[in-house]
Amino acid sequence: MKSLHDVEKKRSIHSSIPVFTSDNWDSFEEGLINIYGFLETPTYQGLGRKPLQVLLPYPNLKYAQVCKRREKGRVVEVVQRIVFGDPKEVIGYWVQMLVVRLTQPT
Repeated sequence: MKSLHDVEKKRSIHSSIPVFTSDNWDSFEEGLINIYGFLETPTYQGLGRKPLQVLLPYPNLKYAQVCKRREKGRVVEVVQRIVFGDPKEVIGYWVQMLVVRLTQPT
């Protein structure tokens, strides 16, 4: 989580939240919500105790996971899962990054 704090400190106030990607590691999702989230109180229905505040991600937070399914130690399937953000925006970012990487000389 310290690395997420470092990213947020270096980010300009006027720039958008970066797109995050990781493997299938659940702690990353929790860390992102802690840094790029806000507290919201659900509406009270009138019965029982009032609900506790819930930590939700900002709407412009984009986070995707690349999950590898293995059998006998070999990768047999790679699945991309969008956790936060608009799927079209996240896929557009992936395509943009792929074009940049393919056009850069090695």
